Amino acid sequence: MSMTLMHIEHHPTDFTVPTDTFRRIADVADSVIEEDDTLETGDQNDPARINILHNVLIDTEGSFTTNRDAVERFADVIESERFRKTAGAELAELAAGLGAGLRNLAAEHEILHLTLT
Repeated sequence: MSMTLMHIEHHPTDFTVPTDTFRRIADVADSVIEEDDTLETGDQNDPARINILHNVLIDTEGSFTTNRDAVERFADVIESERFRKTAGAELAELAAGLGAGLRNLAAEHEILHLTLT
């Protein structure tokens, strides 16, 4: 079953993939964050501080509240060269689409309540 990541006010990202693909993106993002020596140790040791997709996937019945800055920070990770090298071309392309969709939502909303539907 494919799911779309969207703002709770029903503004979709136009990014629809199977839940497993969202999980793969989140897993690679966790790995990239853990290996990023430019981040503070706390962020490296707890990737969920940056990986908002990880937090959305914890509870697919509810929503995860975040802000524009956090969305931008996460989008930077999944659009990074490090992510592309780790994920491979196909998953990196999907992640870039997710990043663009999240950035579009963040441009319209300071606070986002993200959910999978």
